Order: sequence, then C-alpha cells, then structure tokens
Amino acid sequence: GAVQAMIRPEMIRIVTADKGPAASGYERVPGEIERVQYLGHRIEYTVRAGTCQVHTWVLNELAPDVVPGLKISLEWRRDNIVL
Repeated sequence: GAVQAMIRPEMIRIVTADKGPAASGYERVPGEIERVQYLGHRIEYTVRAGTCQVHTWVLNELAPDVVPGLKISLEWRRDNIVL
C-alpha cells in the first residue's frame, strides 16, 4: 500500500543542472519551481514534483538562482527520511 515519508525542508537541496544520477546514499526527483519567497535570512521554495507539492528553504548565502517555471531536481540523503 501507500507509504508516507517525511523529511525536514532544510534537508532538501535544489539541483539546477543535470548532474547525472544521484550520489550513493542520495535520492533525486525532477521538479519545477512554483514559488520563491524571500524571508529575511532564508529563501523558501515551493516545488511541484509530479503530483506532490514540496516545500524547502535555504539560507540566503547558499540559495540557488532559480525562478518560477524553472525545471530542477530535488535531492536529499536517504538517511534523512522518516517513515
């Protein structure tokens, strides 16, 4: 049956270029930036990944240069997932 998984939003990384397959121990899914919101010290992103909407955030100094409509990938370490 269906399984729900959780991961802290700050543990999800936005990958803007095709870097080949994910490294060992990581997962990667394609997505599209829907929203970019600047909130002082961090930037929050809403990403459409298939039928899911994913929220993530990054500190300003580490933020990738992305805009709504850009095709990206989301990447995270497998051991950061909670089932």
